[in-house]
Amino acid sequence: MNVVTFIKYSFALMISVLRPILFKEYKKYISSTMLISILCLLIYSNGIFIYKYYTGIIDKEKLYEKMKKGISLKNVLISCISQIRFSLKFICISMLPLSISIPIAKLDIIFTEFFDYLINGQPITYNIISSTILLLIGIFILNYDKIMNNKSSDNYKLIYLIGLIISTILVGFINVYYSNYDKHNDVEDVMYTESAGALIIALIICYYNISRKKEKKPDIKTILTIFLVTLFIFNGSIVLKWELLKTEPLIRNQLIMNLSIPITFLIGLFYYKEKLNIKKFIGLIFVMTGIIYYVYTSNQYYTDKQK
Repeated sequence: MNVVTFIKYSFALMISVLRPILFKEYKKYISSTMLISILCLLIYSNGIFIYKYYTGIIDKEKLYEKMKKGISLKNVLISCISQIRFSLKFICISMLPLSISIPIAKLDIIFTEFFDYLINGQPITYNIISSTILLLIGIFILNYDKIMNNKSSDNYKLIYLIGLIISTILVGFINVYYSNYDKHNDVEDVMYTESAGALIIALIICYYNISRKKEKKPDIKTILTIFLVTLFIFNGSIVLKWELLKTEPLIRNQLIMNLSIPITFLIGLFYYKEKLNIKKFIGLIFVMTGIIYYVYTSNQYYTDKQK
């Protein structure tokens, strides 16, 4: 790994740690934050389109082609699925302890490889099966008290756990779809495509929650703060991911990003004062063991494949 790639991964890891904190900090403005994050993607992508058009990088015909392709029926449908995934993840992480939600959210690597098999025909290896078993055991232990209806110091509902797992499955599909889409498009095309249909879902959810007074409407200062934060976090994460996918395999990319698990786990313990018990610790060990085992065997698999 060269220096430039290392720096990109460092920034990507920093952003991945900031995202769950954003979820927690603005959970009383959930739908408003989701809507603002989508607008950030649209503003950035359309800004790049306009810049390229007026600097002569693309002509009027190419600009029209990009705009039309991004709002095709297929891409709008994928974008809506992506927004459902994002909405579920946003809500569930904001309602669950970070020490539980982040290890579960990082299961997306398992579902990424599963959909990579279904869509691209990549083989499912024994290491993915073994790692999945370890990860599932870890999830069960992390949520043992809730699943068994025992007294738990963590105050959350199982529905959020189920929602996060569904979101994680959808993340696997979206990762594979956009990794294929990325190969033939610029980053602004990807951001425009992902946000075009998502804007519809975000507008509906935001309007419903605020009109029914299920959510407080943020003031101007809060809106500007969320806008600036999401502009950096969400746009930055997509740009970095797109750049890294140019040189790094999809699965290896996902593996390295799992280093955020112990970081966010510690943030949950020290910043949010979440309780650490023996079950939670053992559950995390199982999850990390599953990931480390997968990293080791996956690297061996890629090395043998290149020989």
